Amino acid sequence: MARAPDSPLYERDVNRALDQQDDPAATRLFCAKTLAYLSKNFPEYIGEIVYLFVFGELIDTYQNWEIPHAERIKMALHARYFLDAWAQFLDVAGNKKTQYFLSREAVDIARIIIEGLIGLIIVHRDHVPDNFPLLPWYHSTEPCEHTFAYTVFSLGGLIHKYFQNGIPEKALAYFATALHSVIMEFQTGVRVKDRMTAKTWRPVYEKHLRTIEDWKRLTFSSRFANVDVTPLSVW
Repeated sequence: MARAPDSPLYERDVNRALDQQDDPAATRLFCAKTLAYLSKNFPEYIGEIVYLFVFGELIDTYQNWEIPHAERIKMALHARYFLDAWAQFLDVAGNKKTQYFLSREAVDIARIIIEGLIGLIIVHRDHVPDNFPLLPWYHSTEPCEHTFAYTVFSLGGLIHKYFQNGIPEKALAYFATALHSVIMEFQTGVRVKDRMTAKTWRPVYEKHLRTIEDWKRLTFSSRFANVDVTPLSVW
């Protein structure tokens, strides 16, 4: 489909010129425009259309900012029933799941996402005060990904001349401490801003630094001691 005329998908999700993954590739795959394109131009691909719709809704249960939580549960259960019905059909038909079903790992991930969302809503309903809203889109790895991307591009692209020999352990420990601080601001589910002061966060910084130094010593003293594990230059 990616090679078809006017397709909303790209043939590759990696920009060869920059050697970077195209992050919106997954978003385009599950977007409404892709479903509309498939339905109009490839109506015979009924399996792909249903698959993208069901799992696109599952992604929406976390990412959508507007739908109510009861609707999120319905959408998650749709995905669960879809997986169960698919697996049961293959059992009755005598077809191999290894050939006609999702991989075991993918099924486990999907069920964790489904059950995790429902559990999250129930926990917030029963155990969290009403003044702490449930925002599922914050329960993800996005903050880590954005922090990593910012670090890579700012250090590697803007001031790379200072990091020709790799990023120093102290700098890595500082980045880990800063990320730790941001995560702690969201520990209640709602961001509570807090200043990152040396007095408060020095013990955390020193702990991260010891972990990095211990990892380096352990790596060099292991059976892989002959392998060069010096941090690669970011440029």
